[in-house]
Amino acid sequence: MIKKLLMLLAFTIPLATPAVAGDLALGDSLALGLGRALGIATIARIGISSCSIAGMAPRGHYDRVVLSAGTNDPPGRCIESVRRQIHADHVTWVVPVNGARSHVLRLAAQFGDSTLFYAPRRGDVHPSNYVAMARQYQGSQ
Repeated sequence: MIKKLLMLLAFTIPLATPAVAGDLALGDSLALGLGRALGIATIARIGISSCSIAGMAPRGHYDRVVLSAGTNDPPGRCIESVRRQIHADHVTWVVPVNGARSHVLRLAAQFGDSTLFYAPRRGDVHPSNYVAMARQYQGSQ
């Protein structure tokens, strides 16, 4: 009887809701800078394309994910794939200032995700201040 109960539990526990892994910044250099400013786990690379980000998206479940994709490959060919792979209670997109902007905004609206806008450095796609951007993100939570 106890052996059957233990076997039943062994098959039931993995089917339970996966453990939540906290907060994550995922994506390109914008996610890298913002993740560092926020002090959260970060999976990001400078110059990475959306399709490559899709290939490195983690499988775990997170409380919140800050996502930056499309900046290096406007209009963001694989951002739908990236978003489908994210499992989180809340996703916030860093809205790029280049040709991927409208695509990111449409996808964020489709999934009910939040968006984070920023002031870029002159002639650049990067924010002028990651700490200010982090404060803006934290204030929206």
